[in-house]
Amino acid sequence: MVHFMLRAEVEGIVCSGIDKGKNQTYALMEERVKPGCIEFY
Repeated sequence: MVHFMLRAEVEGIVCSGIDKGKNQTYALMEERVKPGCIEFY
């Protein structure tokens, strides 16, 4: 599953969230970043 989440980060679908103990969390990019704040090249 880690590979799927890393790929989703590269694609700009999700971003890393807050670490909860030993667990990594993720959030949808559109919920965490305001529209227009990131430029994709």
